[in-house]
Amino acid sequence: MDQKDYPQTVQAFRLAYEYHSGPKVNLLKKFKESITPTKETPFNLFPIARWIRKYKVKKYLLDDVIAGITVAVMHIPHGLAYSQLGSVPPVVGLYMAVFPLIPYVICGTSKHISLGTFAVVCAMAGEIVYTTKSPDKSTEESIQIAAAAALVVGLWQILIYIFRLGSLTIFLSNSLVSGFTTGAAFHVLTYQFKDIFGIHVERLTGPLKLVRYYFQIFRKLKDTNLVTLAMSASFFTLLIVFYYVIKPTMKKKCPKCPVTIPMELIAISIGIMLSYFLKLNEKYGVQIVAHVPKGLPTPKLPDVSVFTKLIIPCFPIAVVAVSINLSLAKIFAKKDGSTIESKQEILAYGVMNICGSFFQCLPVAASLSRSALQYGTGGKTQLATVFSMILIILILLFMGPLFEPVPYCVLSSIVVASILSMIFHIRELPKIFKRSTLDGLVWLSTFLGVVFIDIDYGLLIGFIASIMTLVYMHHCPQFIELGRAHNRKENRDFFLDMIHFKAADDIPNLYIVKLIGCLNFANISHVENKIVKAAKNLELNDQVGYGAAVILDFSSVSYVDPSACDGFGQIWQTLSEMNVRLFMSSFNVKVFTQLEHNQVFCSLPPNRVFQSVQDAVTYATKFDVIETDPTPSK
Repeated sequence: MDQKDYPQTVQAFRLAYEYHSGPKVNLLKKFKESITPTKETPFNLFPIARWIRKYKVKKYLLDDVIAGITVAVMHIPHGLAYSQLGSVPPVVGLYMAVFPLIPYVICGTSKHISLGTFAVVCAMAGEIVYTTKSPDKSTEESIQIAAAAALVVGLWQILIYIFRLGSLTIFLSNSLVSGFTTGAAFHVLTYQFKDIFGIHVERLTGPLKLVRYYFQIFRKLKDTNLVTLAMSASFFTLLIVFYYVIKPTMKKKCPKCPVTIPMELIAISIGIMLSYFLKLNEKYGVQIVAHVPKGLPTPKLPDVSVFTKLIIPCFPIAVVAVSINLSLAKIFAKKDGSTIESKQEILAYGVMNICGSFFQCLPVAASLSRSALQYGTGGKTQLATVFSMILIILILLFMGPLFEPVPYCVLSSIVVASILSMIFHIRELPKIFKRSTLDGLVWLSTFLGVVFIDIDYGLLIGFIASIMTLVYMHHCPQFIELGRAHNRKENRDFFLDMIHFKAADDIPNLYIVKLIGCLNFANISHVENKIVKAAKNLELNDQVGYGAAVILDFSSVSYVDPSACDGFGQIWQTLSEMNVRLFMSSFNVKVFTQLEHNQVFCSLPPNRVFQSVQDAVTYATKFDVIETDPTPSK
């Protein structure tokens, strides 16, 4: 027979095609190279130095000015409304639209994300502020704790950058993030009811706190301020009609119109006028903001005495903020055709939170609505953020007291109307379950943990659920029994799944199985049992002229750990004692190297290891008729 027709072992294949192991990776050298400064280091650490030189004034400036002013208009209601979720005065939300953003413009790589207040992160920070401050609950103490929390979150994000822990966010799947944000939105919604009804309800801590909080609300409903409730209902209706009727209609009729109606700011302006001219606070007891200082805050070091209390609870905020920010940055970079540098982004997030902590800010995160607005109004670079900051600074310097008559019920109406879209994510649960039961369980466990236990614990539950789904999926690799089919046009055989393809024929005395997944210490015993059981069940046909054999297809195996390698030695030994031959085939280089390093092929003869399933089948049925396996080494 011609040598070219002889089945090709892996050894022969490597020799024929001049295989080499490739360059060795020196991890220490690689680490030193990563920390050694180069000419590009300043541009990598401060990306503004790169893009500002290429800035096209005539082409970009007007778009950035329009986008910046538009986003600033959105920052005002968001800042005033969301900051109360963090248990701090409304003016802090305006500070968050300025001071943390300065270092991001210098260090960030995304052109479009709008950072500042974000409902979920503010709510998480608010939980920390409420549980950490003393019983007298002074506003000044709340601000100090909030600033300290921002500093700790920033330090955590710097550590994530230094130790390259950004990969942690890969475990925050879409299902986990969706379940988490939906559950957190229920927290945000719940804490607005006291301002919507104009009643006083103490925040609670511990498991089932939302359920207990609702009981408190129901007991206090008799004290509802009817004027406050009427205003809440009116403004909520106005915003809902705008969000779900007017805005979609405008978008449908004029999809390219860059003009956006700032309905939240209009609502606040109407609220200010009603409150001021009707004296709602003095005559009807409607709660208002009351004090918005004019000017900018003096920078000062946050209170370090509470650091030890904040280290653990601030870590989830750091991870959630990084995950949300990176997700939005990638979404808009994809739309724009640009790229972002994830590691540099994480560094920028850490620096901006540290900077914000010196100006009384809560932890900062990106907002989808503001980012979409900045992109939709034509913003080309983060210079749009600079123009947004300038406008907010002017408002703080000259117009701060104008916001003092704003009723809290108007701010709460804005919050509730804004987060309804997040709450409506619960409608996606049946679709998620239909797509994947495991993803559905991750979503549901995260959501229930957030709602019924706490935001932080819910995130932990979701994280554990995600890990468990990965463990479950990798615990038992798939076994696909293959049969031979014939392609008449090309006159060649190929192998198909026998369960799903009727054209695949069983080969007498052979069990061909494709292994799919990762083979490790946790599942190798299952693999061994499955293969040995299949070998015992082989229906032997003495007429075919060759003995029984098991052929393993490794083409879909991604990893084999040392325990699994030892297991294959045991499988070969067991099959040899049963007079069943074992063949292995179709390795990728990584898996073959792992098996080779763990001396699997020291026991297995070279003519048992083939480049393809076809080669193994050909050898097993035509060339290995008389030969028997040698006695396995103990």
